Amino acid sequence: MASRAGVSIATVSRAVNGIPTVDPELARRVWKAVEEVGYLPNTQARALVSGRSRMLGLIVSEITNPFFPELIQEFENLAVEQGYEVLVAARPEEGLQMCKDHPGPIDVLLTDVVMPGMSGPALAKRLGTVRADMKVLCMSGYTDDSIVRHGVLEAEIAYIQKPITPDALTTRVRQVLEAP
Repeated sequence: MASRAGVSIATVSRAVNGIPTVDPELARRVWKAVEEVGYLPNTQARALVSGRSRMLGLIVSEITNPFFPELIQEFENLAVEQGYEVLVAARPEEGLQMCKDHPGPIDVLLTDVVMPGMSGPALAKRLGTVRADMKVLCMSGYTDDSIVRHGVLEAEIAYIQKPITPDALTTRVRQVLEAP
């Protein structure tokens, strides 16, 4: 890959792992070589380098809602483009069990604020005892008043307003990952 891109092995490693100090032109050459040979980075190796699992969770409130299949597909597409894997659950209880059962770390969980049976902030609180290092990003299409009533502001949980564009979602997930 390095010889195909005309760069060092270290540059390939830094570009593939998203290190921001790589010159943009060199990164483009590396990614062109990656595409040409059909290389798929090893997610476990990337996790070791980055200190992150490269795993995202998504819990939707109602899979039959016409908005959610599109959101799930877009979320998975964006995650794969960024080198992540995705776990998906259709209800809060299923998501809680999914997070408990998954053997490795989960970097970020994206969940609805308003869900039947358990709110996103309540779910985040319950998961805090099981997955203390996992960050939570709540989403909602409801008004600010509803968000306040469901405890997002009091819990200081990261939030994104629906409808969500791919760029907004990518940016917000990155912000959540980089936050202390």
